[in-house]
Amino acid sequence: MFELVLVVAVLAGVLGATALVAIAPWHWLFGGGLVLLALGMGVGVPAGFWYHVLLYRLLKPRAQLVAGWWLRPFSLHGALSDAERARVIRWSYVGGAGFVAAIVGCLLVGVGAWRS
Repeated sequence: MFELVLVVAVLAGVLGATALVAIAPWHWLFGGGLVLLALGMGVGVPAGFWYHVLLYRLLKPRAQLVAGWWLRPFSLHGALSDAERARVIRWSYVGGAGFVAAIVGCLLVGVGAWRS
């Protein structure tokens, strides 16, 4: 039942967003995209930075960091305890949400510029 509700919600969101983009004036899309891009970068970049700082602080004393660890940090989550992982992964999710918001903002800016 949960999966059905999830699928219906995603489809409604995609259709609603498509209808909104088709109906909205170009300057709303462009301005809204700029705002979403700024918010996404303003939240996502500091959260991603703090995620890497926390991961470094937890794993450096244990000498479990490898060269280039910051490129694939998820592979190091197995070295964390459950409490540490919960503390670190929260910032990863916030950074990821900021990244998605910034990408959607870029798309809206592009569509708004194209429609102008």
